[in-house]
Parts: sequence; C-alpha cells; structure tokens
Amino acid sequence: MKAAMRHCVAVFVIAMFAVTGVHAAEDAGAQFTAIDGAGMTGLMLNLLLVLAVIGVAGWLLSRGQRRLGGHADALKVVASRPLGSRERIMVVAVGDEHIVIGVTPQSINHLHTLAEPITAGWSADVEKNSFAERLQQLLVRKGSDS
Repeated sequence: MKAAMRHCVAVFVIAMFAVTGVHAAEDAGAQFTAIDGAGMTGLMLNLLLVLAVIGVAGWLLSRGQRRLGGHADALKVVASRPLGSRERIMVVAVGDEHIVIGVTPQSINHLHTLAEPITAGWSADVEKNSFAERLQQLLVRKGSDS
C-alpha cells in the first residue's frame, strides 16, 4: 500500500513538472536556452549543499537516538514463550528484578513480579535449541516415512 502511494505521488510530481515545462515553453515562444558552465556549476553546488544538509541531519538524528538509549543494557528479555499466533508471555530483567509480562499486538500487561530471578536453564537460547531439536526430529521422521 505504501509503495503504491509513493508511486502515485511520484507520477503526480513528474506530471506537474511536465505540465509546468509545457506552459513555460509556450510562454517563451518554444525557445530553450542551454545551461552554460557557470549555471551548471551553481546547479551542482546547490545539489551538493542539499545532500550535505540531509547527511548532517541524519547524523544528528542518529546521534540523538544513541544518547536517548543510554540505559539500553538495563532492560533485557530473559525468556519468551508464544501463547498464540500473536500473543507472548515474556520475562524481562529490569536491573535485579524479573518481571513477567503479557504481550499482544494491542497491549503489554504486567502479570507478576518474581521474588527470585530465573536461573540460566530458562534462557532464550534453550528455547531456540529445543526448537531446533524438535525440527530435526520431525525431519528425520518425515525422511523415514518416505
């Protein structure tokens, strides 16, 4: 949808330039003037200036976001389990505290604060390994059925 919208905007802008160019050519009696060396140099300098402004703005935005996320290591997902197609239950470590939350596309709900932190046996790596092991077992079973 967004790509189609961008495409429509681009076609509209090109059409506006074409219409403006036709009217300008009619007003000038269909006489076109070539851009001389000085005009081309000015055009290139203006283009470089615009590109430099865009680059500096991007650099400033990325620098500002890094500054805002200074405490990103204070929050860590310890474990996560899917409950449905789009719902999950997660254990999040906030400092020394472990919090259980429910995550849906519409909301995030606090469910419980754990008295003791979860041990390493519940890490997300274990979940990934168990999935890989189950997938391997299914592939072996499917291969033996054939």
